[in-house]
Amino acid sequence: MKTLKYAAILFLLISMQLFAQEYNCITASIQEVAAQSKGRWLPSEGTINVLIVFAEFPDDNYDINNTRWVKGNAPQNMNNWVDQTWSSTPTQGSLTHYFNEMSGNKLRFVGKEVHVVAPHTRDWYKTNYAVGQRRGNIQKEIIQQLDATWDFAEFDNWDYVADYTYNNVPDTYVDMIIFVWRNIAEDRSDPNDLTNLGFYSNYGDLGDIGDINVDNNQRKVATWFGGQNSIPFGSGVTVRNYLTEDPFRNAIHEFAHYLIGGNDYHNGFGFWGMLSAWGIRSYVANAFERYRLGWVADSTTYTVSNSTQTLTGRTLSDFVTGKNAYRLVINTSPQEYFFIENHQKTSYWENNAPFWGTQDGSVENGIYVIRKVGTPNQFNPSSWLQLIPADGRFNWAVNQSSTLPGGTDLLPVFKQGTPNRTSGYHDNMWIPFSHGSLYSPQPIHLTENASGQPQVDIRFQGDGNDAFRIGYNQVFSPWSNPNNQRAANQTTPFGFEITNFSNGVYTFNIYVNTAINASPSKPQNFRFTYSNPDHPSLAWDLNTEPDISSYNIYRSYDNTGWDLAGN
Repeated sequence: MKTLKYAAILFLLISMQLFAQEYNCITASIQEVAAQSKGRWLPSEGTINVLIVFAEFPDDNYDINNTRWVKGNAPQNMNNWVDQTWSSTPTQGSLTHYFNEMSGNKLRFVGKEVHVVAPHTRDWYKTNYAVGQRRGNIQKEIIQQLDATWDFAEFDNWDYVADYTYNNVPDTYVDMIIFVWRNIAEDRSDPNDLTNLGFYSNYGDLGDIGDINVDNNQRKVATWFGGQNSIPFGSGVTVRNYLTEDPFRNAIHEFAHYLIGGNDYHNGFGFWGMLSAWGIRSYVANAFERYRLGWVADSTTYTVSNSTQTLTGRTLSDFVTGKNAYRLVINTSPQEYFFIENHQKTSYWENNAPFWGTQDGSVENGIYVIRKVGTPNQFNPSSWLQLIPADGRFNWAVNQSSTLPGGTDLLPVFKQGTPNRTSGYHDNMWIPFSHGSLYSPQPIHLTENASGQPQVDIRFQGDGNDAFRIGYNQVFSPWSNPNNQRAANQTTPFGFEITNFSNGVYTFNIYVNTAINASPSKPQNFRFTYSNPDHPSLAWDLNTEPDISSYNIYRSYDNTGWDLAGN
């Protein structure tokens, strides 16, 4: 029998306004294949030598004196983007540093940077090339311009044989060129010029115009994406708008497509990952990506099968720097998992955004649960990699609409209702609703305050309630909120209970078909009533664990101790 002790804590949540960005990076139709613990079209281990081209148009007149990148000059700190030689102590904030930490020094990412002005104006390119050929030919002209003085042999070190198979020898195809553009069309009067010039998005390709010959026809630059039958289709990526978008994050994202796969592997929004969609909180690779690329330190010890068992006293240190996360295997075909990550923000990459300034969101300290459901599909949100926030699932209503400060588009104003652990929605999801002509579903940007007025309340960038931790939410089980369900409200065998935290390390028990042995889950829908001001009443929804016998209620008058008030 179990007796549940309960205390209430009130807290203030402050949200900040932020902006969303969608990703559609891959123009190719990519057939998905079984995952392996390595890179798909480029290796996730070994040395990759890249060329980073910082490009601008000669007629670019957008914010020409911006110190981050003054028109006609190389961008500030351009030479800090990547180290030319690999070291275990690389330039802090460089791509070399990033991939050292994400891969545990397995992927040695090195290269060179160069600044180039395109040979022609944007109007010239619009006149001389068809819409679908412009981006590719703009970048082709720059590559040909560089070919007059550069030897591309140093960027050809891998022979693509097949997906997940490659040899560390040249194959006459350049491995990776990253184009980073200062500005595409922010200064243009035609609002469609971003699309007209072929830069509708950032891309995992160079423009899809076929191969570009370099080095006196000894080598080629492939301008599409992926590969097949020992022929690489892609040799690079395109990153637009250095001054108005986060170029470093976008460079990581587009390059990561060569390691992981096409658009289907975009994460759900509102957490972290190399293939993060919008609403990213930090740059770091998530546990799914690290397992897929062989970047976890100990995949054997930290992988838990779905066989009935109880694992007690398991520990987990910081995910980013410790390089381990638990992987709970729901199914092997299709591959379904829960991942458990401990974030203590001891990594540079959870506290900094080089070349941009600040992270867009926040990561609180604690244990995070990430769910992967089956075969990924970019058009099916239920298949996306998803953060399961610790504050749980709720019913939601929309009774009004409003705009964000400075905005013009009407957005739904969500009202949070009662907890609903099985068929409700958590605040990191696109939530369906019906109100007027607004499209549904949508993420939360606005909620009703206590008096029913709209307030900015952007949840998916972190609201301080998403991590499991001591004293807040310690149990994840079939009866908790959030519970351990997969899509379609089907429960899974897994659960855990946090039992201790010390010096950044969590200790917890993992349950597989044995979660009934955990402590009771956190009571839901806790509320006060004041029918008699001298005798306030407490109420909550009954727990659904079958072995709970009673509740003990404790009270404190001065925070010096707790007394039993009733049961």
